Amino acid sequence: LEAAQRSAGLTQELTLNLLGFAAALALFSVPLLTMRLFAEELRNGSFTLLARAPVSLPQILFGKLLGLGGMLLVLAAHPLLPCLFLLPWLPLDLGLLLAAGLGLLLVLVSFAAIGLFFSSLSRQPATAAVGTYGVLLLLSVVNQVSPFDATAPILGWLAWNEHLLPFLLGLVSTPDLAYFLI
Repeated sequence: LEAAQRSAGLTQELTLNLLGFAAALALFSVPLLTMRLFAEELRNGSFTLLARAPVSLPQILFGKLLGLGGMLLVLAAHPLLPCLFLLPWLPLDLGLLLAAGLGLLLVLVSFAAIGLFFSSLSRQPATAAVGTYGVLLLLSVVNQVSPFDATAPILGWLAWNEHLLPFLLGLVSTPDLAYFLI
């Protein structure tokens, strides 16, 4: 919209622009971060050593996701830093910033889970990255069907960006949380 037609406040503009752009960048960066989580171990043959460790496979998966989640937490907090530096001078809505940050973190972790899945399917990291990127791209554009199509509500629910937008607008709802947790 043109500047005269906008009715959103400064905090909403910051969250939509900064955190929305960060989510779009994550679409390209998370497949590269996750491509070697399992694929490299499968290719080098070190997965047999990891599989014989006294931990279960779900614990290994959770550990890898948690380790990557620490780095993704830094990536999710990075776009919020300019907003936090503006707090002493501008009246920003802290609740809206926190909701948007939570939404970005949930998007990043869901991207990482998809990347971890594809990394466990392939021995080649590049194949895992391409598979992850393909699914993330499909989940980005799946809601662009005709509104008169009978599958439009289902396909609209599958798109991750439809569930991120309420977070960026300050609305934390149970269906959107459930989408990212699933």
